[in-house]
Amino acid sequence: MKYSILDFSSQETTVSAKKNLNERIKLARLTESMDYHRFWISENEANSILVGSTPELIMAHLALATDEIRIGSAGIMLPYYNGEKIVDTFKTMDVVRNNRIDVGVGQAAGKNWFSKKLNEDPTDYHVFEREMKEVQHLLEKTNHMKAENAYTSLMKNGNPEIFIINSNARNTPITAEIGAGFFAPYYLNSSEELKDAIRYYQEHFVQSNVLEKAHVMLAVFVAIGSTPQEIEQLKRDFNQWDELQQASDRERDPNRAIIGTGEEVVERVSELAKDYLADEVMLIPNIENNQKRAGTIQSFAEALAEHRRALFG
Repeated sequence: MKYSILDFSSQETTVSAKKNLNERIKLARLTESMDYHRFWISENEANSILVGSTPELIMAHLALATDEIRIGSAGIMLPYYNGEKIVDTFKTMDVVRNNRIDVGVGQAAGKNWFSKKLNEDPTDYHVFEREMKEVQHLLEKTNHMKAENAYTSLMKNGNPEIFIINSNARNTPITAEIGAGFFAPYYLNSSEELKDAIRYYQEHFVQSNVLEKAHVMLAVFVAIGSTPQEIEQLKRDFNQWDELQQASDRERDPNRAIIGTGEEVVERVSELAKDYLADEVMLIPNIENNQKRAGTIQSFAEALAEHRRALFG
């Protein structure tokens, strides 16, 4: 089982934007040092309390600041990007940074001013399906280019891993059909619908130039405290954050965040991974304070190592 980090970076009121980016780089380096598989960032153009409306630019900074960990975003929201933009940008980045770039593609979750200017409905599944097929076609086409010049060499050798964010069952068929990875956001949907979608995806997955076999990445909110008082405070902080950012038409799920000691969180996350047939778990240390986020990342890695020693000696 692989473990990764998705950073929902919130803007601390006492920290400048530049310092916030520098803190994110430190977090990526820490994540790499603790042997996590990936470090992803969020895209939150429509959310006033989260940072990151240009994920590809922040990804470039993070990729330059790290050496081996895979770098990605959840996600690149269609229709704000066309297929050529996705393929050109992320194939180039993948070559430049030693073939360790991921692309998490999502269907934009609401109508904002940008969608209106484009005269597109970002909730239209058929548009999303068409655009994802275009991405697959362009990936396959560029993979078979002859390396005749610098551009075609980049396109031929870049091979970012593509995941589709499946917050509901609508995107599952296209995820399986084009052979993309399945990003399962437990933090948005912990229902039986998500489990059914995962099973459908695994049964209908078609091997492609994107991935050789089905890959389910389960994304979960986590926070780790060392004392009962700290754990209770983390729970209160999460509930406050949840109330601020959640959509008014979605019922709150009090269990969608796993908060406790390192041992408790590792045990619960392991149970969820089995329950949701996951190949990888992406942890989201959804804590405003940068130091506390780093503490959760380190504490989970240490608790996981202890858990594995207890199991395997």
